[in-house]
Amino acid sequence: MYATKTYRLKPEAIEQTMRQEKTRRILFILATAAVAMVFLFRGPRWSAELYAPVLVAFAVSGFAVVRSLRKKRASLETYTLTLSHSFVRLTRGSSAPLEIRREDVRSIVEKPSAGLRLRTASRFRYLDISTGIEGYDEVCAELRSWAPPPPTR
Repeated sequence: MYATKTYRLKPEAIEQTMRQEKTRRILFILATAAVAMVFLFRGPRWSAELYAPVLVAFAVSGFAVVRSLRKKRASLETYTLTLSHSFVRLTRGSSAPLEIRREDVRSIVEKPSAGLRLRTASRFRYLDISTGIEGYDEVCAELRSWAPPPPTR
C-alpha cells in the first residue's frame, strides 16, 4: 500500500525564487518611477510642491515591496506538497490547501524549468508543482501514472 508522503521546497529553490521576485519588483518600481518622472518634469507646472507627494509615493511603494517579499518568503517556506495514491494536496502560507483527487486529473503537462501542472476538467482548477521540491523525480514518476491515456481517434 502506498503511504502518504510530504515534500517541501529545497532551501536553494526558495532563495532563487526570492532573487527573481526582488529583481522583478525593483525593475517594476524603476520603470514606474521613470514614467512618473517623464510626466512630472516635462511640463512647466513642476514645482517644489510636488516633491512631497512623489517622495511619499516612493516610500509607500518601497514599504509595499518589502511587505510583499516577506509574505512571498513565508509562502515559499510553508510550501508543502502531500502526495497519496488517491490525491495530491498543496499547502502554502495562509492560503487554503488545494487538493486534487486522482480521478479529477485530466492532463499532466511538464514545463521544462517550471515543473508539472495537473489540470482538471475546470480550467480554473489546476495545481502547479515546482521543480524545486525535494524528491521531484519521485513525485513525477508517481503522477505520470495518474495521467489518463491519450484519446484514440
